[in-house]
Amino acid sequence: MSTIYSYNEATGTVEVDSPKGKREITTSKATAIAFGYMGIGLLITAIVAFALGFLFDRVINGNLDNEAILEQTLMTYVAIIIVSGVGLLIDGFVINFMAIRGKKSIWVPYVIYCILMGALFSCFMLGGIDPWTIGEAFLLTAAVFLIMFAIGYFSKVNLNPIAYVGLALVLMLMAFALFVFIAFALTGFSSEALATTYIITELAMYGLICVLMILMVAVDAYNIRKILTRASDNPNVILYCAYVMYVDFIVILMRVIYILAVAKNSNN
Repeated sequence: MSTIYSYNEATGTVEVDSPKGKREITTSKATAIAFGYMGIGLLITAIVAFALGFLFDRVINGNLDNEAILEQTLMTYVAIIIVSGVGLLIDGFVINFMAIRGKKSIWVPYVIYCILMGALFSCFMLGGIDPWTIGEAFLLTAAVFLIMFAIGYFSKVNLNPIAYVGLALVLMLMAFALFVFIAFALTGFSSEALATTYIITELAMYGLICVLMILMVAVDAYNIRKILTRASDNPNVILYCAYVMYVDFIVILMRVIYILAVAKNSNN
């Protein structure tokens, strides 16, 4: 027997009908549970990332003079990264499909998603990024995430148009960058004006994407509150909200780690 969530308009609460009995959960408590599930996902990702990164780092550094073992180790690691990347795409579709159908729990694909993400995150350790930088990035990401989530969660204004406008601007910049690159190529890559324009466009597009990623936390928080306020009979609703929050957090974290790593390398 699965857990069933339903919204009680009279009391303004989400009622949970489970094998253990019926109890009421307010929207705020449901959100807290979603944060807990997101935390579990982040913990799984961190454990896998550090364990896999540590393992391959020890094997690689311990066999620097053995080309055969070193080559085999690197090929194995590359294969793991490729499989993890493809697996994330497939698993993401599985989670969304199962959440929509609402017939089976998405815990298994959610945990698999977190494990695969941890495998990808191990690249940062093997790439020479120290744990302190990753820790700083995590704290900065957490601060930004919580601020933007609070803004979106308590917003009285529909924030969904932000996503549409931001995506439209990104696509326009991508199209313009492609146009400039083609024009630059036709000149034999000799036009300094087109080269400068292309670089500025790329930087503007990268900056806009970063800003859009941050704003998407507020947009998703706004939608999560609506979902949890009007929870349907989908037993995966809270866990799915946690999955959305997890993905938003990870996307920002990756960008922050990259920016901090580049900034520290440029200062050295």
